[in-house]
Amino acid sequence: MEIVAVIATIILVATLLTLIFSFAAYFVTRAKKLLPKKTAKPENEASEDPATRIYFKRYMINEPTASSGHKVKGEADQWM
Repeated sequence: MEIVAVIATIILVATLLTLIFSFAAYFVTRAKKLLPKKTAKPENEASEDPATRIYFKRYMINEPTASSGHKVKGEADQWM
């Protein structure tokens, strides 16, 4: 066989296998979505509070870091 025919055959087989695997993956993914969920929710999940977002305040050098008025250990020489 000529080299061109061999390369063309390899490309054709690779393309067909790619199509077959892509359709198989599509149908498997679709079947997973359609099947009913067998896992039950844990009982303690319903009693927990919903998740809340935590926002952090930007650290500014000029503002004191302690809210109660006392000096935080190492605050004075932090940038020395």
